[in-house]
Amino acid sequence: MIDSDNVLLLRPTSAASGFQLENASRAPLGSTMKREGVLVATIYHLRKTKGAAFADFFEQELTPHLTKAGISVLASFVTETHLNTFPRLPVREDANVFVWFSRFRDREAYDKCAATVGELMRQREVTTKLTELTKRQSEVLLLSSTPRSLL
Repeated sequence: MIDSDNVLLLRPTSAASGFQLENASRAPLGSTMKREGVLVATIYHLRKTKGAAFADFFEQELTPHLTKAGISVLASFVTETHLNTFPRLPVREDANVFVWFSRFRDREAYDKCAATVGELMRQREVTTKLTELTKRQSEVLLLSSTPRSLL
């Protein structure tokens, strides 16, 4: 982990919305194999909206459009409100977020899909609802998996 200054404590939005890692295998210790693909985390900063309400909106309104654009949602999470039990890692306690993850074969594939998602987000009904539910524009983080990551 390179940066641990912006930590969010999260939980899956439902029993089935976490990462599905049952069939994943980890590379051996000491592996330096470069992992393929780009993992994308999209963070919505919510107003007073409960994470469950935004998760419903996301599932019903946004996911069908994402699927149509060829984007699969790997996992989705909301802010966990329990106390941080690992105090050496400072968790942002002021956060109220919804985070979803997707994966692309490379940056070019991501850029192509991002343009489609941008068009979706500019549709009036989607923009209106997102403005109601969120404080600001979403954050998009492009991540690279470490050699031993299960993702």
